[in-house]
Amino acid sequence: MFPNVTGKPIMFMSQDKAVSLLIPENIRAWAAISITTKYGEWPNLPEDRRSDLLQLWFDDWDKQDEEKTRRLFDEMMAGQILQWVQVVWPRIDMLVVHCQAGFSRSPAVAAVLARIFHGDDAEYFKKAYPNRHVYRVLLNEAMKMGLYKMD
Repeated sequence: MFPNVTGKPIMFMSQDKAVSLLIPENIRAWAAISITTKYGEWPNLPEDRRSDLLQLWFDDWDKQDEEKTRRLFDEMMAGQILQWVQVVWPRIDMLVVHCQAGFSRSPAVAAVLARIFHGDDAEYFKKAYPNRHVYRVLLNEAMKMGLYKMD
């Protein structure tokens, strides 16, 4: 079960911002979830005090792809994220989630994690347009795993 800890930042951003990220002095350790569209096209993120990195690739798409030409976010990827965060959360002071534009996939992941850890995801919907498919799949998987309960 995730601890209900407030104060740890869960940030989302574009790939360009993530590559040039300056880590605040008060952050002893941080981790990142790197999301790209194509396998192997992950950027070189700063390593200064970074303790962990999860790399995923899937398309920024929120509809069923009838032609199966897109790699959609799925339950297996959601489970990877949730299991990985369970392990790294106790040892980090900040979590960064990035995708290419920083406007859809990464805010969806960050919003669900904020909902779990901080009890509120409204800020993420004010600043971006979280991918609804990613958000639903990740939140549903968190509920299946017993990591989140709807009030």
